[in-house]
Amino acid sequence: MDTPMRTGFGETSASETQGSSSMGSSTSAEICPHCGQSVNRGLEQFLGKLGINDDMINNLKSQMQNVDVEEYLNTAREYLRTGSDKAKSYAKENPGKVAAGVAVLAIGAGLLAAGIVGSGVRTALGPPVLKRLQIPLAKLPRALDGYRIAVVADI
Repeated sequence: MDTPMRTGFGETSASETQGSSSMGSSTSAEICPHCGQSVNRGLEQFLGKLGINDDMINNLKSQMQNVDVEEYLNTAREYLRTGSDKAKSYAKENPGKVAAGVAVLAIGAGLLAAGIVGSGVRTALGPPVLKRLQIPLAKLPRALDGYRIAVVADI
């Protein structure tokens, strides 16, 4: 019996899913009308499970068609070239602010490290954690009733 799987990106029947996994079967592969390459619906099915539907993807695709990637790359390259110059000039103009920022970062890192070490020392030197469990066993012999077992572990 064919049971459709509803994912938000069209429907794929169970027989199509089984047919696509067999060797040499290319009848269930879709071809993109724009570029001619085979379409893998796995990503779209995953996005469908996340609640992203066809309309959202089509909207994103249409927005991305209007993006000039080369322009963004050139802007990023220019920013990387001039960014270090801006940081150097800011540091020269505001040495007190830079020193204060470095001091705050150093103190914060020191306090974080001290807190982590303190927590570890407290745990290591403190009393052991005891977890008492009663495990009823139906086939336990009467002679072993009330028998205690201790497990010592470091995890």
